[in-house]
Order: sequence, then structure tokens, then C-alpha cells
Amino acid sequence: MNLADANELVKAIYKKYEGKLKNPPTGKKFQECYDLKKLEPSKEYLDIYGKAKKELADLGVPFK
Repeated sequence: MNLADANELVKAIYKKYEGKLKNPPTGKKFQECYDLKKLEPSKEYLDIYGKAKKELADLGVPFK
């Protein structure tokens, strides 16, 4: 990704989150996102990850 494309990506991400920057939502603790016995992510966490990855791919972030 070249610098101009990266700049456009940052602008798009900023636009999405600018209203939340001064008062961000509270995150979750590790044990709320993972099965501690298996050390595997929960279904909810995997869904969030998948959605975020798709949004970034739609904005042009290359994934292998």
C-alpha cells in the first residue's frame, strides 16, 4: 500500500470513530473474550474480528 492509499484509509477509519475518541466504549477483559481452558477466542470475539477484518478489506487493506 502506498502512502496516499494509507492516508485515505486512515481518513476513512478516523471518520468512523471520531465521535467516540473522547469517550471510547469500555473494552472487555481477556477472560471475557477467550475460553481460558482452551485459550481459544469466543464466538462473539471471532465475529467482531471477522466484521472488523471485512470492513478493513472493503477499505482496501490487503490480507493474505
